[in-house]
Amino acid sequence: MNDLPQCPSEDDLDPDVRDMIACIRGHTMVTLPRLISLVQQVRHCECLERRLHWTRGAGGTMGRLTPLTGFYDAFGGPGTLAENRNLLEQTIQYDARNIHYHHGWFQDTLPVDAAAVGPIAILRLDGDWYASTKACLEHLYDQVVPSGFVIVDDYDTYDGCRKAVDEFIASRSLPVQLHRVDADCRYWVKD
Repeated sequence: MNDLPQCPSEDDLDPDVRDMIACIRGHTMVTLPRLISLVQQVRHCECLERRLHWTRGAGGTMGRLTPLTGFYDAFGGPGTLAENRNLLEQTIQYDARNIHYHHGWFQDTLPVDAAAVGPIAILRLDGDWYASTKACLEHLYDQVVPSGFVIVDDYDTYDGCRKAVDEFIASRSLPVQLHRVDADCRYWVKD
């Protein structure tokens, strides 16, 4: 198994990166290595002024679509649309005209909304489960631009997530090299 590179401490980061991370740290369960990697990917894509699409879906259990209640409570819960809107529009001050919110199950919203999303520079998936990861890849992957990033937050956290990614890659015969961000998160760059 490959050794993971040592993640720098927040004190070792450039001041602007440290400030960005400090701004959102209390609003996310994303680990420091994942945040650092995301900042680097955003900078590579120069997409700070691109449109953002945020979907709050929910995982499924035993084939049924049911919201998971209490599962993430120890981490502050999944966050509400209002909390995310406040973070993006007020705290970060991202231009609200460039943010599009999609509320509902991935498999319900993506077939209807995916075409309007347009080109994707960074596709960051954090749907945890097989069905949600599969739906996101099936409906959004073709819109990822060449040299765009596909980030799978829970590749080695949940077997279903890994299975959906591996099946998708195999079904398309994609020449993918998965890069490790931390023990659970992987990404690849689209050819």
